[in-house]
Amino acid sequence: MINKIYIILPVYNEGESVYNLLVKYKNFFTNSCSILHEIIIINDSSKDDTENWILKAKDELNSLNINYKKHEENKGLQGALSTGFSMIKDNLRENNVVVTMDSDDTHNPYLIREMLNKINEGSDIVIASRYCEQSRIHGLSNFRAFLSLGARYLYTIKWNIKGVKDYTCGFRAYKSWLIKESVNYHGENFIQEKGFTVTAEILKKMSMFNPIIVEIPMILTYSNKSNLSNMNILKTIKLTLKMLFK
Repeated sequence: MINKIYIILPVYNEGESVYNLLVKYKNFFTNSCSILHEIIIINDSSKDDTENWILKAKDELNSLNINYKKHEENKGLQGALSTGFSMIKDNLRENNVVVTMDSDDTHNPYLIREMLNKINEGSDIVIASRYCEQSRIHGLSNFRAFLSLGARYLYTIKWNIKGVKDYTCGFRAYKSWLIKESVNYHGENFIQEKGFTVTAEILKKMSMFNPIIVEIPMILTYSNKSNLSNMNILKTIKLTLKMLFK
C-alpha cells in the first residue's frame, strides 16, 4: 500500500493561483487523504508576487508539509522538474508515489484519489487525460485546443506508447521505482527538452522500462488561472516538431 506521496509543483509567475491550489491541497489532505505527503515547490525565479503567495501558504496552511526551493535564475520547466526529481530521488521508497501537476490551479488535487486507486491496482503511471470520454476542458481557446489535439496525433503516430492518448498533460502519478530507474539510467540526460515538450520526453524515456500506463478523465478549468498562460505557442510547436523528427 502507498505510504507517502511526493508532489512536485513547478511554479513560474502563477501569482495567487498557486496559493489557491495549496488551499485545495490542505482540504484534500485534511478531508480525503491521510497518507503522508511532501509538497515540493520549485519557484523558477518568478518575476511577479508568486513568492509572496507561496510564503503566505507556508505560514497559513501549516498542516501541509511544504518543501520550498527558489531558482536564482530561470531554468524553464525542464529545470524545475529536474530540481524536483533530484530533491526526492534518494528518499524514495518502494511504496511511494510521485505526482507532478501544474501550479496554476487548473488541475484538481482531488483527482489524486483515483490516481492512487489505479496505482494500487497495478499501474505504474496514471495520466490525468484530456482525451478520455468523460474529460472536459473549460476556458481554452479553439486554437489552443486544435494545437493540443494535433500534437496528440503526431505523438501517437510517431511513438504510439501503449495506454497513452495525452502525451503533454503534466498531471500524472508515477510509482517511485520508475522515477529512480529513469534518473539512475539517464542521469543528467533524463530531461533535456526545453519548454512544455518535456512532459512528452519523460513518457518516451520511461517507456523503455515497459511501465503499465493508464489514463483517467479530468476536468481542466483554465478560468481558474489568475495570470495569462506562460506558454509560447510558436516555440512549443517548433520544439515539438524538432523532438519528434530528430
